[in-house]
Amino acid sequence: MIVAVVTWTSRQALNQKVWFAHQLRQGKQMIRYLLIVGVLMAVTQVNAQVPAPAPKPRLAPPTSAYCLPASVAFLESDAKASDEVQKCARGDTVVIPSRNASAVARMCDFSKAIVSLNDNVVCVLIIPERISK
Repeated sequence: MIVAVVTWTSRQALNQKVWFAHQLRQGKQMIRYLLIVGVLMAVTQVNAQVPAPAPKPRLAPPTSAYCLPASVAFLESDAKASDEVQKCARGDTVVIPSRNASAVARMCDFSKAIVSLNDNVVCVLIIPERISK
């Protein structure tokens, strides 16, 4: 009876060791399978993304120039300056004498920079001229 108890306990201990080793192998396999599934999910998600839309082309801002005829005409008279301003385009830079405040008020775009230099005002034209109230 003592021999039977010894063999039974040694078999039980051996079975426990085998069972524990089996569980370790199963755990390593599970970790391996989870790692493979995680990598496959990540790869699938990367491939499922839609490519970024192509950027829309932007229009170049309109070029502006210096309106020399109007600037010279302001030195002579207001009547000649109003005729010469018609040759200029919207957004052109013009020099107006500061003594002619009404021309500055009518022709300058106040949303842009206006510079006062000694006896002159440099501003961006807004064409057509504003209608006075």
